[in-house]
Order: sequence, then structure tokens, then C-alpha cells
Amino acid sequence: MRKTLKIVCIIISTLIVLLCSTTNILTSSTGGVSLTLFESFYVYLVLIAISLYLIFKGKKANIFLIISLLTYLYTYYLANQMINVLTDIKITFEPTYYIYLSSAILIIISLFLNEPKPQNNNLLENNLNLDKNDFIFTNFVMGIKELPFNTVILLINDTLKNSINLNYSLDNVNKKTIELSKNTIKNITYTKKVKLTNVSKTTEDHQTKSMLLSVAMFGGHPIMQMLGAQEFNSLFDAVSNNYDKVKCDNYYEIMLETTLNNEDIKLVFNTDTNPEIFINKIINSLKK
Repeated sequence: MRKTLKIVCIIISTLIVLLCSTTNILTSSTGGVSLTLFESFYVYLVLIAISLYLIFKGKKANIFLIISLLTYLYTYYLANQMINVLTDIKITFEPTYYIYLSSAILIIISLFLNEPKPQNNNLLENNLNLDKNDFIFTNFVMGIKELPFNTVILLINDTLKNSINLNYSLDNVNKKTIELSKNTIKNITYTKKVKLTNVSKTTEDHQTKSMLLSVAMFGGHPIMQMLGAQEFNSLFDAVSNNYDKVKCDNYYEIMLETTLNNEDIKLVFNTDTNPEIFINKIINSLKK
């Protein structure tokens, strides 16, 4: 609604300016001066066109509207300069001049007709009143038959409901939540583990190593140094590039013992984020 009113105000203002440009805004005994003779008029039209385009695209346009208001001031300045310079000619402001200036009021009104900010669904600012240590992203490992392995689970320490919530989606559309009352939580711990993964081999440059070893072995014999360096380089390549390299990454396994549907279960999650603060907050709340 506000967007529509904003557009209406801008369009009406533009129509008024265009109508005023069809007649003289200043007159004298020697002739009249039209709004089209002022470069500010054309700057105004360009700025308004940009503003309308941005508004239709759902983007902010107030900065261009504010600049368009400055064109009125520039026109006012040029008109008064003309009167001050041409002192021997009587120049009269026509009613269209004041109508033109009054159209700026609609632009000013449009500046305040902005769409309300959408409700922030960020977890840090929703009704749960969470801080960054009240939630952690994990991957499900085991504990609930209905949940596939490796499902992304957002664990939330809901301090208002005094529960631990498992937020997840199986189709990337519909969010589901499992609420575990803290009264049912028997234990929650985490363990730091190491994950080994194979990575693609990359050829290493061993020329410096070969050269240093060759110099050390063959001293002041340049030819032997050169031949030795070549052999050593081949040796280093064979040793370092004929095996699969393994990358070691740390991850954390979270274990949550609770009761769900009158059944004692152990939930296991994996996460790359250190859960120490998250879990400590939960443990401290369980003690209360």
C-alpha cells in the first residue's frame, strides 16, 4: 500500500512539473522564460525516472528523490539570479512557477512512504531471544529412525520453553521441530574427533631440496652436483608422489541422552563447530 502511494505521489509531482513546463514560469516585457530552459528540469526528469525504476524493482530510491528536491532549489536559485542580473527589465513570476515549486511537497511526502521492514526471522532476533551461543548446526548421525543419516539439524537451546529443539527439513521446504523438554535430558556431552579424508595428489617441486643435498654430498664438483641434483629430484618425486595423501580435520561428536515418546534414546550429532559453550549453557540450565 505504501509503495503504491509513494509511486502515485511521485507521478503526480512529475505530471505537475511537465504541465508547468508547457508555459512560461517567468515573464517580462521582452518575453517569457519556460521551465525547459533550466537544466535542472532535465536532471529532475532523469532522477525521477531512476527513482520509479528502483521502486518498481523493490529497491530503495530515497537518495535519488532527495537529489531531485535539490533541482527545485537550483531552479529557484537560477530564477533569482536572472532577476538580479537583469535589473533593467521587470521580470514577473507566473503562477505556474509557484505551482511547480509546490510539486516538491509530493516528493517530500513520498520520502516517508516506505515499505515497513520485513519481520526479521533471524534466530538471533526472534521470539526465542537467542544469542549466538544458543544454537549450533549439526549433522544427524543416529538416534531417531525417522531421520535420515547426515540430515542437517539446527540444535537450539530454547531458554524460554526450557527445551532443546531439533529443527530440520527433509525436503528443503517444510521445517520440522522436535522439542525435548530439559526435564527429560539425562546427559549431554561432546567428544573431539579426527576425520581422515583423501585429497588429490599435487606435484611438489623438490629442486631446492635436491640442490642442497647434492651440494652437501659432492662439494666443489659442479658436474657431479648437477647430475646428483637430477637424480635426487627424481628420487624425491618418486617418494612423495607415489602415495595417496590424507587430510586430517577435526570435528565434534555431540551425544544427547534423553527420553522421547516414553523411550530412552541416545542422539548423536556431528558438527565442525566447537560446541563447548553451547553445551555448557545447557548443562548449567539443567542444574537450576
